[in-house]
Amino acid sequence: MIKIITAITAFLYMLVNVNLFAQNELKPNSEQVYGADALYGYMNGGSELYKEYGFRKLTVQEYVVEGELVTAECYEMESPLMAFGIYSVNIYKCANCIDLNLETSCCNPYQVQAYIGNYYFSIINSSGSSAGQEANEKVFKYLLRVNEYDKAFELPSGITELDGKSLFYLNGELSIANRASGWLNVFRQLKLESCYLIKLNNSKASILVCSSNNKVKLDSYTDETILKKERADFIYLMRNPEEDDLAKNVFEAI
Repeated sequence: MIKIITAITAFLYMLVNVNLFAQNELKPNSEQVYGADALYGYMNGGSELYKEYGFRKLTVQEYVVEGELVTAECYEMESPLMAFGIYSVNIYKCANCIDLNLETSCCNPYQVQAYIGNYYFSIINSSGSSAGQEANEKVFKYLLRVNEYDKAFELPSGITELDGKSLFYLNGELSIANRASGWLNVFRQLKLESCYLIKLNNSKASILVCSSNNKVKLDSYTDETILKKERADFIYLMRNPEEDDLAKNVFEAI
């Protein structure tokens, strides 16, 4: 009899926990999917920037988490590099996340942004409160739990060896105009296709790092305000920092 009661108790305990889990499990209230040709209908003119990065599909879901309205946007891009690129040109003034330990993420009171594999995420709440930020992170962690994503790509050593406070991957004129408009003429004159832009720590200077596969003819580029170097697989460009000795030393050490 004791064994039977114990078994019944254990079974009831399991049912209670399953029900509690089901109640706590997030479910989207709505979902919309936009293909490569339909993104304009969701974000109007902003869609062209995403197309520069090989946009494939957008899934938009809405959740209500403890009274907080959260919109989750998951962008499928053509590669992990392109997912990092669109992430890099979209983030501004990242702050500390509340309960999210992910190096490839950026948090603020209204939004969580991240890139994993060839996906870029933008999770947005409507209140900007601490509860809203917690709700963002809960939705993002839920998406990571119920889906499988490849790991983020590794940056090339020619990039990681430079001490930068921020890094962008620019894959066309729209992204250059969006985050590095001062480099647009250089980009056009050298017929560049894609570059990393590194803003240096403790300096206002930045370094443009482009693949040498672009077949750039540096010797024919005579703008004396631009410092230039070619090393291994990359070319490095920096506006002459004049009195900024730190930036000069960084560039000379390349």
